[in-house]
Amino acid sequence: MNVGSYVARAARFFSERIAVIDGDRSVSFSTLEDRTNRLAHALAARGVRLGDRVAIILPNSLEWIEADFAVAKAGGMSVPITTRLHEREMAAMLTISETSAVITTPEILARLEPLVDVSAMARILVGPTGADGYEDAVAGASSSPICVEVDEARDGRVMRFTSGTTGKPKAVYLTHRNWIAVAHNTLLDRFNLQKGDVFLGTSPYAHAGGLWILPSLMRGATIRNLERLDPEALVALIEKGECTMLQLVPTALRRILDLPRIREADLSRLRAISYGGAPIEGSTLREALDVIGHKLVQGYGLNEAAIVCTLPPEEHGVALSHRGWQQPLGREVLMAEVAIMGPDGRPVPDGEVGEIAIRGPMVFTHYWKNPEATAQAIREGGYFWTGDLGLRGENGFIYIAGRSKDIIVTGGYNVSPDEVEAVVDQHPAVRQCAVVGLPDREWGETVTAFVILMPGAQASEADIIDFCRERLTSYKKPKAVRFVESLPVNSNGKVMRRLIRENLASE
Repeated sequence: MNVGSYVARAARFFSERIAVIDGDRSVSFSTLEDRTNRLAHALAARGVRLGDRVAIILPNSLEWIEADFAVAKAGGMSVPITTRLHEREMAAMLTISETSAVITTPEILARLEPLVDVSAMARILVGPTGADGYEDAVAGASSSPICVEVDEARDGRVMRFTSGTTGKPKAVYLTHRNWIAVAHNTLLDRFNLQKGDVFLGTSPYAHAGGLWILPSLMRGATIRNLERLDPEALVALIEKGECTMLQLVPTALRRILDLPRIREADLSRLRAISYGGAPIEGSTLREALDVIGHKLVQGYGLNEAAIVCTLPPEEHGVALSHRGWQQPLGREVLMAEVAIMGPDGRPVPDGEVGEIAIRGPMVFTHYWKNPEATAQAIREGGYFWTGDLGLRGENGFIYIAGRSKDIIVTGGYNVSPDEVEAVVDQHPAVRQCAVVGLPDREWGETVTAFVILMPGAQASEADIIDFCRERLTSYKKPKAVRFVESLPVNSNGKVMRRLIRENLASE
């Protein structure tokens, strides 16, 4: 089944109900069906065929949602890329995915042109008029139904990027079957989305925010776009009943709790908040439960499988009463099977730490043109080994016990320390550096650089951060720099980040 067919289904079931609200614009489910058909025909006219990758580089918007479904209807594979990335990172993703078409803005396209050959790519641009203009493409195409037949178990639905320990992005290949399973997991375990709900996602649709679009469509819920988080405006929407379901990273939740008037706000119309994507501080969780009530749903997942475990509102008491240092993730969702694996590839007894491995219909099929990484990740029995360490408690809960990889999770984004170190090392005053994530009340973890300077060289914290700001996406640059005389290394001379976190961070 092609994911795009769910738009036609929603148009039949919910017709003139509002599907999407974007600023002062709104479209019904029937209008969404019409516009996505037209855009799919426009893509087909530009040469998009079954399996072709089509990059979507747009902010959260009506156009993003339309483009994503239109690509599916035309038989293509969406390659969502957040606008918050540096153009070098965008260009790398376009190259790796072998993108044949792009839907973006003229400004972003201009930034990409010096870095990647976009001349051979078909393009539809939001904003301008004319042959490449988005609205002209929609208006000039047929509105007849279009939904290319797909092999749901094999044909690609979406290609998302994840960063490994080397910092090189890997392209995660998710099929139509994978994506439909993700939607059902969302509906069954995280939210009971209903017709009449208004869902608002604060994360980019190229990341966690995009997971909620198909489930909302399935149930006839309205999607309200929000490109940037404005805590005051968000609370006002909740008070007016214009947001009943909400998805946040812990950083955003912290900002809402810091609003001076939050305890006086009327949050009674809010049915649930989903949070995840980064560690949450215990004090933040306690305050959220006190202020918002038992409406919180924690989710644990990865690009390769989306949602794997959930902690529902009624079980948050377990999270607060847990005395160990491990963070409770809850129980696996209905379509996921979670095992805690030992080094020998066999499940370890309950209570023992091992690597979290998962299998189920939502697990990706492979990394695009990367058989070595695929073989390392998907092993015997079809289990995807996540790289996260965890254990299963007596209550059946999964607890995370750290990461076998050193990826830093800050504000819901993954940051490879290797990538940041490579940039810091380019500074002429730097002799050596190591980057780790340190616990932070607002961000979950902060990117922190420990730097050894060249003999006789001078540099300030601001110098290093400014140097990185010019070369990295904003959330990847260090938020703090500490100058040290030495770094802990093992017998092979490899810097031991674990010891930095345990020892140097407390100095």
